[in-house]
Amino acid sequence: MQVEAVKAFALEHKVDLCTIELDVTSQESANAAVRTILDEEGRLDVVIHNAGHMAFGPAEAFTPEQFADLYNINVLGTQRVNRAALPILRAQGSGLVVWVSSTSTRGGTPPYLAPYFAAKAGMDSLAVNCAAGASKHQLSYPERLLQAPTILLMQASPTIKNVRSCTTLVLTQALATQL
Repeated sequence: MQVEAVKAFALEHKVDLCTIELDVTSQESANAAVRTILDEEGRLDVVIHNAGHMAFGPAEAFTPEQFADLYNINVLGTQRVNRAALPILRAQGSGLVVWVSSTSTRGGTPPYLAPYFAAKAGMDSLAVNCAAGASKHQLSYPERLLQAPTILLMQASPTIKNVRSCTTLVLTQALATQL
């Protein structure tokens, strides 16, 4: 699995890194990953939404079920992790959420990737709406970042003082790669 490969890389290169298996298609897995971080580290500082799956072909060749599978990973996966993580960040009064997207959602895209681009556009929309809601919960969202096409940040404190001690939940597609 990818988690074991990352763990081996970290050990070999003396990188201070903790790995946790997470299936973004499962709310139980997202809850368990966040619980593990809290149990081991006592807090959660950063969430990076980076899970994604791509499919290649003309849009009309994909069934609605195949579109839904991509949407499940690329959009609903972020929502599952948000449900597990955002209440923790709000309770702490600090944290950072990073949304890794694609410039393809803004046009000028290569052909035959419509399902992926549509799902990423959905994730972008969710990110912007989460940011709007964050301000109602004493979380700040730097306005200038709304213009960034590839990475959206939702920030709950002006800075995270000690990056080395940050606990990071990185979404992988380790268990969400079949279409």
